[in-house]
Amino acid sequence: MFQAPLMSEDPEDGQAGEASCVAVTEQGRTDGLTRLTVNLVPQAWASLLEAAKVTGDTRTDTVNRALSLYSFIVGRQAEGWEPAMVGKDGVIKTFSLG
Repeated sequence: MFQAPLMSEDPEDGQAGEASCVAVTEQGRTDGLTRLTVNLVPQAWASLLEAAKVTGDTRTDTVNRALSLYSFIVGRQAEGWEPAMVGKDGVIKTFSLG
């Protein structure tokens, strides 16, 4: 496991501050989970909190869903697809992730 120095801590774990360091642990887990702690810029932190609030999901579930969606979108873009959203009025708007 690699772990950078801890800068601050995650309030969801009962501590104050933003997500702090980068750590990836895969060994010794029998539940198929990988623990990952990342630095988030303020806008990303606010987006995570807002998405979790809107959906009622935990932050962990929100990050898992976001990564799955991101992987799906960039995979389709690599195949030549263009991501788009359709509004209630039927208007189609394309968007870019990068």
